[in-house]
Amino acid sequence: MTLSAKQEGNKLRIAFIIARYPPLSGGTEAQAKRLAESLVQKGAEVTVLTRAFPGLPLHEEVNGVTVRRLWAP
Repeated sequence: MTLSAKQEGNKLRIAFIIARYPPLSGGTEAQAKRLAESLVQKGAEVTVLTRAFPGLPLHEEVNGVTVRRLWAP
């Protein structure tokens, strides 16, 4: 699969919004991680917006995926 935006010289930018993301574990979290990393390998810029949890950094980059954790009620 090739991303059409990449062919035009523009990087495709994708945002995932998910309640939890690794290292918190579960099926949905694992699938989101695999998909995000796969899209990065194909040339996309991927940002994950997820809920903050104590002990996890609010901002990090993991395997090319930007992860931003936000405090939410």
